[in-house]
Amino acid sequence: LYDTINFILPDKETLSMKSDILLLSISGFMILLAMQVIIPASSSPPNEVRIMTFNLLIPYGKIDGKIYPWQDRMDVAVSMIKQYNPDFIGIQETYKIQLDRMLNSLPQYSFIGEGNKGGSEGEYGAILYNKDKFVLLEDGIIWLSETPQKPSVSWNSNSPRTIVWGLFLDKANKQEIMIANTHFEGNSGDGFTAREESVKLFLDEIWPKMKKERYYAFIGDFNMRNGALRLDSTSEWQVQSRYLWNVLTGKALLGCEKATLVDAWDVASKKVNSRPTIDWILLSDKFDVKEVINLEGYKEDGIPATDHSPVLAIVEYR
Repeated sequence: LYDTINFILPDKETLSMKSDILLLSISGFMILLAMQVIIPASSSPPNEVRIMTFNLLIPYGKIDGKIYPWQDRMDVAVSMIKQYNPDFIGIQETYKIQLDRMLNSLPQYSFIGEGNKGGSEGEYGAILYNKDKFVLLEDGIIWLSETPQKPSVSWNSNSPRTIVWGLFLDKANKQEIMIANTHFEGNSGDGFTAREESVKLFLDEIWPKMKKERYYAFIGDFNMRNGALRLDSTSEWQVQSRYLWNVLTGKALLGCEKATLVDAWDVASKKVNSRPTIDWILLSDKFDVKEVINLEGYKEDGIPATDHSPVLAIVEYR
């Protein structure tokens, strides 16, 4: 009987080995579980790039006649960004306190740009980029004025205006992409002249470098409607805005043909949906556009993120 039992039951050494194996298996399983928790799955395909323009509205700006606490609005903005996960965000009407609050909650982003009065003073026209996916290779800024290399105002503009740009390397695909972000003059001073001269400055100062790249985007609050923004190389661009691109058919709702530069602000009363079309994403035609998402009116618990319409273009390298 003893021999039979001894044959059925493992000896102490075998039990010890099996226990070690069991512990190793459990430990390995727990490590795998931990890896799954710590290392999340990629939130977007590796060939995809998400580009957003987002006018955040200055801290005490009104939305439909009401001032919402800017801290609450920034929290809503952060929540929206986490949900849609853009790789690049061109922001406008943003002060340092707003930018800092956003970056503290979005550690995966870094930024380029400065205040429109130089350094950290004034409104930022910055580009936030996902530093986990992209490496900054080169960047610069110009002021939209007759002296573009320093903080300055021209053409009776109400405040300094800038274009900030960056050249980035996609870590995964080794593709380079250039992004430029701006906020053109609105309806103050000689707004039309300021916007016209701003386009000329872009063509003189930014476009010669940008057009050398296969992939690029010019984004921002242009304060100009469809047909008002004319670039000398319009045929090389895909014009993206929340009203110009039919995401179902992949065709433009309105033509991208060249147009005379007209004073768009004068016709801004002709609205599509609830706002005039002034927030733009202009893309290289080497991108394939998958989708354009209009985030107009985004709010949480009754608190809006901004008075503008954030626009997100989801594109792929071709």
